[in-house]
Amino acid sequence: MAGKALFFAPHYFTSPYRGGGQHYARAFSRLGYDVLYISNPITPLHRFFGNKKHYQERLKIHRSGGGREGNILYYVPRSLIVPHNKPFLSTRWVADNWYKFSDVLKYIKNHGFDEVDLIWIDGAPYWFILDHVKYRHSVMRIADNILGFKDVPRVFLEKDLELAERVDAVVITSHLLKKKFESIIDKDKLLVVPNGVDLDALRNMDTSFPKEFEKIPEPRVIYVGYIRYWFDTDLLEYAAKHLPHVNFVLIGDVEVDVSRFRSMDNVFFLGARPHSRIGQFLSHSQAGIIPFRRNELVEYVNPLKLYEYLFFGLPTITSYWGEIAHYNHLCYVSRTPEEFVKNIVEALKKGKVNIDLEQFDWKNKARYILEKLEEWKKS
Repeated sequence: MAGKALFFAPHYFTSPYRGGGQHYARAFSRLGYDVLYISNPITPLHRFFGNKKHYQERLKIHRSGGGREGNILYYVPRSLIVPHNKPFLSTRWVADNWYKFSDVLKYIKNHGFDEVDLIWIDGAPYWFILDHVKYRHSVMRIADNILGFKDVPRVFLEKDLELAERVDAVVITSHLLKKKFESIIDKDKLLVVPNGVDLDALRNMDTSFPKEFEKIPEPRVIYVGYIRYWFDTDLLEYAAKHLPHVNFVLIGDVEVDVSRFRSMDNVFFLGARPHSRIGQFLSHSQAGIIPFRRNELVEYVNPLKLYEYLFFGLPTITSYWGEIAHYNHLCYVSRTPEEFVKNIVEALKKGKVNIDLEQFDWKNKARYILEKLEEWKKS
């Protein structure tokens, strides 16, 4: 083994939604690291609020003492309280002390990760960990404008800025995020490393024809991901009405009102599917879409799904926001609903794309970050 790496990230490891934390954990494991991946804790309140299916999966991981994928051990801690954008839970005291009511430190010590080569904190409330684990390198990753999320209290930003002062490197995923933070975080610590793609995993995916597509004919235009308040349902409706011959397929949990689509026979909400199956859906679609609303969250987003779409040759059509403008060489960026529809037509006419994604591979990004850490350690 190259060493030990301790990861903290929001999503539970087996979630159908893969964030950068999971991808980097896998990348470091492929570089030879023994990895412990800790996701956000569950509390008694999660039983009554939030997505019940995801809660049951997280509870199952917790009760089983964790799970394993190769040389990655993953776990969901349990706590009485956790920081949240609710009265009392959004206070500084909770942010500073919630871990004392959890089993996280005990679990880390019992599994031999209280002394590691790398600590990686990826948008999760584990600000305390640098005081309780011995480490050679420490990294904090900022993938989003966190205050753009509706359920994130302001104390998160305060704690993140304090953590940024202590870690060895702050990895930023977009150009606009760098501009946002470079005046309040030491610029010498900032590394702009955009999101990427797990080429090893995608090459080994099942690409057989999915049974869900048996009654959905081509052309199929697909979206994979959460359908939440940042998803532009108005834009989807406009496109579906103006392209009645195109079938729009959406895969992911729906957390907004989509009742208007019930009368439309070319829009299909299939719900969440395991990430291991996305190869089936993407390889049998003709284009990918990312119809996001422009807001304080989306403005800074470098979308992971773009690279997965491209791996399967899908020309990708997006709405317009600040960061995506840097990637108009990889996708069709649309400033208006009319342009969005025009770009879908153009993409379907041109067909599949062939783009070399090696530079976007998570493993290469992990190597680059390690090289920078070692370089800075010597200087």
